[in-house]
Amino acid sequence: LLPAVPSEHYAATQYDGCDFAGRRDHWCEFIGKLNIGARVGRAFSRRHAEKIGLNGWLVENIVGALSMPRFPVIAGISVILGLAAVALWIDHSATPAPQLSAASVQNAAVSVGPLYSAKFSDLQGRVQTLGQWDRKLLVLNFWATWCGPCKEEMPILAKLQSRYGEQNLQIVGIAADSLVNVTNFATSININYPVFVDERGAIEFSKRLGNRLGLLPHTVVLSPGGSIIYNKLGTVTELELADIIRKNTKNIR
Repeated sequence: LLPAVPSEHYAATQYDGCDFAGRRDHWCEFIGKLNIGARVGRAFSRRHAEKIGLNGWLVENIVGALSMPRFPVIAGISVILGLAAVALWIDHSATPAPQLSAASVQNAAVSVGPLYSAKFSDLQGRVQTLGQWDRKLLVLNFWATWCGPCKEEMPILAKLQSRYGEQNLQIVGIAADSLVNVTNFATSININYPVFVDERGAIEFSKRLGNRLGLLPHTVVLSPGGSIIYNKLGTVTELELADIIRKNTKNIR
């Protein structure tokens, strides 16, 4: 799960030993700023930051804070040790992503009318609404190009759309990202379902559907007519989502 804050550009300061496969490892730079060395930096690379929910925006701000004059080094070391402990704990535990409780789903502050009339832009800049699929089993997937787990589940969504599309299923991706980023990403992979873009409003709309923490990815399944029948934070698996689809498409006409 990643906080819904897009990662932009990280600090440009260069540190020897932090280049990996032609890209800068900014978690390595974070360690380098404390002069502990790039070798230690590699051990606590950005992938560990992502595992505990840190994205580039947060790392950048932590780096900036630790770079301030007279910042106590011991505080920085404490931060590193704390994050390292959490990362190692996550590495050795397979805790599933949290599924939203029934209460949070029932209290989702959106009714059928506003849900189906909400306006989004597609990749061609045309205004679209969800109402065109009000008689279908509708899967809404909130994602962003800077969200690694979001991109990992997209092949699953495409596979399910191909398998169950003729059984009245419609998957729609809603990106909390810029049109440029989403368009460039979409050209690099095979997405066989509609993708809408709402950089400023997608997370807020997701929260109205029960995502109180504003995390990504977030997947919601709506029955024909707009009732929420499945709501999950975190990456969905093919088996669990296929089971939901099979149970709720067999009686749709």
